[in-house]
Amino acid sequence: MGNIFLIRHPEIVNHTARRFYGWTDIGLSQIGLDQATRLISRLSREKISLVYSSDLYRAHYPASLLAQSLNISHISLCSLREINFGRWEGLTYEEIEKADPDLCRRWMSLAEDFRFPDGESIAEFSHRILQGYEAIIRSAAAQGKNIAVITHGGVIKTLLGQIVRSDLSKGEMLLQLDFASISTLQYDESQPEAEPPFRLIAVNEVSHL
Repeated sequence: MGNIFLIRHPEIVNHTARRFYGWTDIGLSQIGLDQATRLISRLSREKISLVYSSDLYRAHYPASLLAQSLNISHISLCSLREINFGRWEGLTYEEIEKADPDLCRRWMSLAEDFRFPDGESIAEFSHRILQGYEAIIRSAAAQGKNIAVITHGGVIKTLLGQIVRSDLSKGEMLLQLDFASISTLQYDESQPEAEPPFRLIAVNEVSHL
């Protein structure tokens, strides 16, 4: 039986400004660096054999530290990036609402065909994430090994929605995923033919922080 540990990246710089950073490559705060250390200490107990991450620094850096600490391989994938907010990258909600009020209303209405201006649509993002996870899921199921995935909040919510058969993008504000939190999927031996054959056993674990 193999587990997949889905880990949100540690705290970013200036996170209290509540700006939308999707593909923007932003660094970690001092608190985030401390969280990375605590995260590695927590995951060292799990016999992890492989770590995947987004290629953006806030996820890639702690993943590389974990791989070095455990002497395991680290695979960095652009397919594990957060959604591309397009021209809204780096803006606050208030700035977005002022600049594009009509588009902002469509976003908040959860229109299924909504696309971030000059960025991705929700459907494109979900397709990219689920495709990227197929190989990870097959690897964990086939080898029975524990795998860590350090990525972004929207990415994790999309995958958890697939596991519980729910559109978490429509309840995003209701699902709390703290910086450096761990959500755990366990291979379900009773349903090996399920897609994917995993069950959710923990969400937003932060006991290590």
